[in-house]
Amino acid sequence: LTLNTFTRTGYAFSHWNTEEDDSGTTYTDGQTYDFSADMDLYAQWTANTYTVTFDANGGSAPSPASKQVTFDAAYGALATTSRTGYSFDGWFTAASGGTEVTAATIVSTASNHTLYAQWTALPACYTLTLTHEGQGSDPVASPDNSDGCPAGQYVEGANITLSDAVPATKWQISGWTGTEDDSSTADSNTVTMPASDHTASVVYTFYTYFPFMAKNGSTGTSSLELSMAEEDETVVVSTLNSNPHGALQLAGTKPDTVVKANLVYASAPLILVMAAIDYLFPHKKRVQNRKR
Repeated sequence: LTLNTFTRTGYAFSHWNTEEDDSGTTYTDGQTYDFSADMDLYAQWTANTYTVTFDANGGSAPSPASKQVTFDAAYGALATTSRTGYSFDGWFTAASGGTEVTAATIVSTASNHTLYAQWTALPACYTLTLTHEGQGSDPVASPDNSDGCPAGQYVEGANITLSDAVPATKWQISGWTGTEDDSSTADSNTVTMPASDHTASVVYTFYTYFPFMAKNGSTGTSSLELSMAEEDETVVVSTLNSNPHGALQLAGTKPDTVVKANLVYASAPLILVMAAIDYLFPHKKRVQNRKR
């Protein structure tokens, strides 16, 4: 047999066969045979193997660094790599652009070659922490995160709605911190995410109502001052004006502290009678009444 001169990209010549699918009689190239009649022989080929090297293109060292692939067969499992602050786009035939190669891609490069990782930079994500002061629930943020960020993280400028702030019994919303409207007493608010981690909090304040009655037909403008004995702070809670009855609202974040009521009058002496309020305080604190 005359030595084969045929070529086939990605393949090496193997032998001759009387059948195209290599199911007949095999003849070796270059050997001498006694042919008694004309016949057709079909070249048989073996696919070449090539080395594929993985270039992380800025990422961590690929695992594995290279592998053997067979021409006209699928690449199979490809290397893994990672890069902080980037999402992995895949393996490509060029560092930029090129054609993506997946595990199912058929090998069509008839030589050793390199595949390159390509990446997309992730947005800068910042953590939003939601808390509360006093007794009640933390607010809930919507949406849960910015696109491309983990849960609870947002890009700069993201508009976030806070809702479902629920105070405990005898507590109320008295304000917010870290929001667009910190003076709001509503159960919802908004936050515009800064270029840093951020905390937003709803402030709950303990409250109750103290019944009172002015005796002796006193009139005039007076005010009731309540002071937290532990902190020695004086807070003007209400102005009586000329109304001899009513209810005063006590606001504070320490419901278990001693409260002292001091009546400050403008004209005639006024006697303040407070209802029993021991049940409002866990440790049976008392209210002291004094007249002037």
